[in-house]
Amino acid sequence: MKKALPKLLALALLAAAVSPAQAKLQNPITDWRRTLFTNYGQHLLVFEAPVGMCFLDESDYLEGSIMSQFRNYGGTQSKLIGTFADCMEIAKVQHDYQEQATAHPENTSPPLMTLKNFGNIYWLNPDNGEDVVSLPRADYLDVREKGFRDDVMKDIREGGHGLISASLVDASDKYKFDDATHRTPEGLSLAYALDTEVEYEKVHNAGIISTTLINHMPLEFSFDFSGKESDKNNKDLYAMMDKFVAQQIKLNAQVTNQ
Repeated sequence: MKKALPKLLALALLAAAVSPAQAKLQNPITDWRRTLFTNYGQHLLVFEAPVGMCFLDESDYLEGSIMSQFRNYGGTQSKLIGTFADCMEIAKVQHDYQEQATAHPENTSPPLMTLKNFGNIYWLNPDNGEDVVSLPRADYLDVREKGFRDDVMKDIREGGHGLISASLVDASDKYKFDDATHRTPEGLSLAYALDTEVEYEKVHNAGIISTTLINHMPLEFSFDFSGKESDKNNKDLYAMMDKFVAQQIKLNAQVTNQ
């Protein structure tokens, strides 16, 4: 017992010495991959993924290849800033790929996009020199609101902004869009749903796309669910997106004021 006491005391002292910040760094993927810092010109932007979701690592071979697929969907009217997905789903995709690479070392090509619950962040119109908008956020939303629903419908039906996988493009005319654009002081959004069949399996997709202005940068956010979260209705989607957009605005305001 006397020998064990110094060990227990040392462990207690070590635990007491760990600050809350250090403790957070020791948490698993669900913490340290929730935040993304990025620079665009003179602008520092910071984003935080929803609880349970993590940003993909662009430097990773597999995750970078998934992001490349989304980047290709975006075209010249937008630039992909980041992709986030269910943390456990990312881990499973990595595990499955490693097993495949071990079983078939001759075939190490990354698979097509297989995420079922994910989101994207896009910077709009970088090639058109319209990355910085001088309008206040409310005026920007006024301008975008007039054609926002039509723009979203066109983008999704054309497979734009990575909202749908390549296997669902043929079903683009089956999307059901909400009747009107949803607006808050922070942004605009439109929810949608899709019931289709992929490889003889019925699939239900629920998703939403939103736009706002952060530090005079026009941004677009999207969520797409075809897995465990696909039962979300429009009300759920709007509540989730409203909270997410407001959180990003508040977060960046704090960074700007530091």
